Amino acid sequence: MSQTTSPTASPAGAGACISLGVAAVPGAILFVGAFFVSDTLSSLVLRGYPDQARAVLQHIRGMDADVDGEFKDIVRAVDEARKNEEGAFQRLFSKPYRHYLIMGVAISIFYELTGGFLLIAGGLSMMLCQVATAWIMAAHLGTHEAIAAMPHNYATGVLVMLLLCTFSFSASWAPVRWAVTSEIYPVEVRSAGQAMSISIWLCLTFTELQVFIKMLCTMKYGVLLFHAGWLLTGTIFVAVFLPETKGVPLEVMRLVWIRHWSVSVQTIARLIEVGTRYLQ
Repeated sequence: MSQTTSPTASPAGAGACISLGVAAVPGAILFVGAFFVSDTLSSLVLRGYPDQARAVLQHIRGMDADVDGEFKDIVRAVDEARKNEEGAFQRLFSKPYRHYLIMGVAISIFYELTGGFLLIAGGLSMMLCQVATAWIMAAHLGTHEAIAAMPHNYATGVLVMLLLCTFSFSASWAPVRWAVTSEIYPVEVRSAGQAMSISIWLCLTFTELQVFIKMLCTMKYGVLLFHAGWLLTGTIFVAVFLPETKGVPLEVMRLVWIRHWSVSVQTIARLIEVGTRYLQ
C-alpha cells in the first residue's frame, strides 16, 4: 500500500512553511505599530481639533520653536481643501494641473514596469542588477540550452543579483513612490491625484501578473532587459522632470513646481504662443 506524505514533511515543504511564518513577523509588527501612529496635523484640524494639532506640531518642532506661521499654513491648506472637495477630478485634468497629473501617472507606470536622488540611485542600482542577472542567465542558456541544471556559481550569482535588486527597490522606488505622489499634488486636487495614481498602479499590476509568465517563457532572460529598459527611462524621467521636495512643507509645494525649469519652460512657451497670436 502506498503511503502519502505531507508536503511539509519534506525539506522543501518545511522551508515554505518557515518562509511564510517569518514573513508574518514584520506584518505583526506593522499591525501593532499602526496603533501607535498619531494622526496627521491636517487630519486633526480637519476633524475639529486645532489645539491638539498645534500641540503635536509644537512637540515635533521643539517647545522653544515658533510654529505660528507653519500652523497657519496648515489651517489655510485645510480650509482650501474643504472648499475644493467637489470637482477635484475635473480640475486635475485641466491645463493648470497637467504637469502634476503627468508626473503622478508617470511615476505609477515606472513603478510597476521597473519590477529625487533616492529614486535615481535605486533605479540605477536595480538596472545594473537586472542587466547582470540577464547576462548570467544568457550565458548559461547559451551554453546549456536550458537542458542541464544551472551550475552552483551561476545560481549563486543570480541569487545575489536578485537580492541586491530587491534591496535597491525596497530602499528607493517602493517607499518613495508613495511619498512623492502624495506630496506633489496641490491640496485642491491631492485626493483625486492620489486616487488616479493608485488606480493606474493597481491596473498595471493586474495586467502584468496576467502576462508575466508568458513574457518569461517567450523572452526568457530578455524580460529582465525589458524591465531594465523601463528602469533607465524612469530614472532619466525622474532626474530631468521631478523637482526636489526635501524639506518643503506640503502647503507650499506649489512654489516648488512654479520654480522648476520644466514648468517655467511650459509657461514661457504659452506666453510666446499667446504673444504670437496677439501680433497676428
